[in-house]
Amino acid sequence: MKISNKILLTAILAVSLASCTNSDSGENVSDEAIASMENTNEEKDVEAEETSDDANNEVIEIEDKAETDEKADDSKAEEKTVINVKNQNKEEKKEDSNNETADDSQNTSEGEEDMDYQDQDGVYFSNLVASKGGERDSDMGLATISSIKIEEDTLIVEGTMDYREDPNSEESPKELEKKTYKFKFNSDSKFQAVGGLAEPEIFTPAESIEYYQGITDSGLGLNIEVKDGIASIVSFAS
Repeated sequence: MKISNKILLTAILAVSLASCTNSDSGENVSDEAIASMENTNEEKDVEAEETSDDANNEVIEIEDKAETDEKADDSKAEEKTVINVKNQNKEEKKEDSNNETADDSQNTSEGEEDMDYQDQDGVYFSNLVASKGGERDSDMGLATISSIKIEEDTLIVEGTMDYREDPNSEESPKELEKKTYKFKFNSDSKFQAVGGLAEPEIFTPAESIEYYQGITDSGLGLNIEVKDGIASIVSFAS
C-alpha cells in the first residue's frame, strides 16, 4: 500500500513537471510570435511610408512638368505674338513706303508735265502780250506769253509758243500748247534786245528780266534759240 502511494505521488509530480514545461514553452512561443508580428507591421509601415513618399514625389514631378509645359506654351505664344507684331509693322512700313514712292512718282510726273525742259534744238518764239493770259490769239493765231522768270540756270516761260527746227526756214511753225516751258542756259548763253539795224543790247540774265518787266504787254517778240539742249540766244525782238 505504501508502494502504491509512492508511485502515485511520482506520477503526479511528473505530470506537474510536464505541465510547467509546456506552459513555459507556450509563453516563449507567444513572445516570439508577437515580436515577429510587430517587426512585420513595422516593415509594412515603412514600406507604406516609402510608397506614399514615392507617390507624392511623382505627383510633384507631374505638377512641375505641367507647370514647365505651361510656361513653355506661354513663351511660345508670346514669341508668336511678337513675331506677328513685327510682321505687321513690316507690312505697314512697306505699305507706307509704297504709298510715299507712289506719291513721289506722281508729284514728279506732274512736275514734269507742268514744267517740261525744252532741249530739242531749234527756235522757240512767241509774243509778249500778258493781257492774253498766255492764250493763243483766236483771230490771228499768234502765240502769247503771260510771264517770264529765271530760277538759277533755268529760264521759265509761261504761255503758248511756236517752234521751228530750222531757224531760217520759211515753213509754217509747229504750234505748241499752253503750259510752262523751261530752258536751261549757261555762262555762254546770250540775252539781248534787238530791233532793225540797231546794235543788240546785251543783258545779264537778271537784267533781261528787269527789261522784260517794262514790255510785258508790248507785243514784242520773244525768240529762244536752243543748241545742244541749251538756250544759246534769248532775244526780245521788235
